Amino acid sequence: MASHHPRARHRRRRAHHDAFVALEEAVALYDRAAMPYESARARLMLAEQLQSSGEIGAAVAELDATMRI
Repeated sequence: MASHHPRARHRRRRAHHDAFVALEEAVALYDRAAMPYESARARLMLAEQLQSSGEIGAAVAELDATMRI
């Protein structure tokens, strides 16, 4: 099955990594630009990505940061 192929796993892992990087950059940019609504939305998306990759503690930390905005 294609989903179990090593290259397919690598592509998924790479896509998750790219999403993390883009969302972390978005959060930083929105924070620096004093755009709290956009920062909160980016943090929520980052928390979803973290949760889906099994990083529950990091996801909770992002949700906590979102609640402080």
